[in-house]
Amino acid sequence: MEQAVPSEVPVPEAPQSERTGERLLTVVRAAEVAGVSERTLRRYVRSGRVSCERWRGQTMIPAAEAERVRRPAGDAHTDRHAPDIAGRVQDLEARIRELEADRDAWKAQAQALVLALAPAPSPRRPWWPWSRRAG
Repeated sequence: MEQAVPSEVPVPEAPQSERTGERLLTVVRAAEVAGVSERTLRRYVRSGRVSCERWRGQTMIPAAEAERVRRPAGDAHTDRHAPDIAGRVQDLEARIRELEADRDAWKAQAQALVLALAPAPSPRRPWWPWSRRAG
């Protein structure tokens, strides 16, 4: 018994905006196009920065909206602060080395004090009382 396999798999229709006729993207796909995370794009929708529509129970973003919020490949925020960050990292690394040297000096001083103030070891006594020497 052979079953007939359709030669073409039906392709689901691309969602279109009922208001503008524009192509709609899922939130995940729109986030990829915009170069932001899905969570960020949902935050944009909640704040009203990006418009959305419901299509078959899903939140859909117009393609033009995703393009509008697209971040450039070299994010200006990161590029603008890169020299400041590099200088700050060097300063913090120098401060870490300085604090480590201080810590080592304090540790050596504490160890010297412990050795100087340690009580002299007492003679060992047996734990059983009947063998103690009277005297």
